[in-house]
Amino acid sequence: MRTIAVMGLLSFIFGCNHPEKAIPAVTIDLLNFSVAGNKVGKPVAADSPFASELADSSVYAPRGKGLELGTNGGLLDRVFVTLGEFDGTFFAEGKPMELHTATSEQDIRERIGDPYWTDREDGEAILFYEYQDGNVEVQYEFPDGMKLGYITISRAGVLADPEQRKLYGVDKPWPPQ
Repeated sequence: MRTIAVMGLLSFIFGCNHPEKAIPAVTIDLLNFSVAGNKVGKPVAADSPFASELADSSVYAPRGKGLELGTNGGLLDRVFVTLGEFDGTFFAEGKPMELHTATSEQDIRERIGDPYWTDREDGEAILFYEYQDGNVEVQYEFPDGMKLGYITISRAGVLADPEQRKLYGVDKPWPPQ
């Protein structure tokens, strides 16, 4: 729940922009680290369905869409998805990937491979996948330890911080190879 608390706190601090504006269902590519064609770590394209909202604020979280986007320094910094609300489509390197609240940890491992790190605490599980020498992180969070609830894609993710690795008990070399 640590990820949820951080993303929710950001929404509270920065607010939800234009919650009444209808946005089309978006696509998220979990292995190209992109949402609606916008890659994490790159500027949001001017023709993106949420470009104007992110130009006004560093957090965009339309109500009821299960999607929260954050920017930092003009770059797409993070994508947070609540599976039970998200009405978009997932891909893995351009190939459709069906994910929903019934997706299990084993399903993710079979589709994506073994994570760099797995955290199990208070009945929840978080699979941490590290890419680009630890500069991009994708988390699959199972709040009840069994069913997928949240996905986070972030630039310089949680485990990029040595203190966070220590708190999570990570005993593997960094950056991941």
